[in-house]
Amino acid sequence: MDIMKMTLAVSVLALFMLVSVPTVFACECSYKEMQAPVSEAYEKAETVITATVLSISELDPLYDRETVKMRVERVYKGKVKAGEVLSFWQGMKADCLWGFTNENIGKSYLFYLGKPTKALPYRTNEEIEKSDAEAKYYVSTCGRSATIEKAASDITFLDNTVKRD
Repeated sequence: MDIMKMTLAVSVLALFMLVSVPTVFACECSYKEMQAPVSEAYEKAETVITATVLSISELDPLYDRETVKMRVERVYKGKVKAGEVLSFWQGMKADCLWGFTNENIGKSYLFYLGKPTKALPYRTNEEIEKSDAEAKYYVSTCGRSATIEKAASDITFLDNTVKRD
């Protein structure tokens, strides 16, 4: 009888644990996003730049994320200027946002960017968006953004087709 009670208790506990597991988000990129031609990625982006990682800040307790500072090197599209320092959300890869480490400091990238946001792009919060919090860019892992070395053909295309100021 005690074994039956114990088995029932363990079964109920196991079922409770299974049901109460929090939802886990995983990044899923569509084939179309990953294979989009340069011209399509350019048109879809709000801002297209090359930038160099300058620093990674301490953890922001409000967002449980770090901020990455980058200096704009070249502007292909958008309202930013070369030399400007931009803030980026630190990603965790599973959330479809690029994650940067101290090893990335000093390295340069080509980014196809959306509009900067005050909240993480998938956690938009009207209250935060209306606040005076700093709007930050984010780099999606789904798309053509890449290191300068891996983006050589994109940069050649952009240099040859995009009229820059």
